[in-house]
Amino acid sequence: MTEGEIENQCEKILKEVEARRRAGRLKYGNDLEGRDMVSEAVEELEDSINYCLFEIIKLRNLKNNL
Repeated sequence: MTEGEIENQCEKILKEVEARRRAGRLKYGNDLEGRDMVSEAVEELEDSINYCLFEIIKLRNLKNNL
């Protein structure tokens, strides 16, 4: 990938992140006081790790079946 392509992909991802932030604000409002953001973030990261593990397993299975 060229530097420009990488930059375009980064911009796309940042726009997606911003869209999710806005959607979350609409869904949950601005009530930050009653939520444990650190615990929620940890749970989200744990979920993300599991998604990555499953993708690695799928990719390895594909590679082994070539």
